[in-house]
Amino acid sequence: MGELRSRDYDLRPVKDLAFDEIGSQKAAEPRSWFPRVIASIASEGIIQPILVTTNGEHLELIDGNHRAWAAYQQQMPAPTFIFTPACGHCTEAMFTESAMAQTLALGWKY
Repeated sequence: MGELRSRDYDLRPVKDLAFDEIGSQKAAEPRSWFPRVIASIASEGIIQPILVTTNGEHLELIDGNHRAWAAYQQQMPAPTFIFTPACGHCTEAMFTESAMAQTLALGWKY
């Protein structure tokens, strides 16, 4: 299915993102939180799936940039939920709302 690209980073491939980029997206969190995420993933794996959608040639990462990046760095698979919007040609806000509603219905929290 091609490579995984991040919607949060202008559809750049996740493998091309640098630690300083990916680790700086949660401004409300202390900078020390992301290395702990990486260590947790290395020891326990990824517990909550990443959320993706298909776009013909590649997968677009909707939610889970940090988990996907850490999994790529650890060379391990990440559980994935493929979201297909029920709203057809929806706006970005409608798309995100629909995706989060589906995952919340599965019992995941963000």
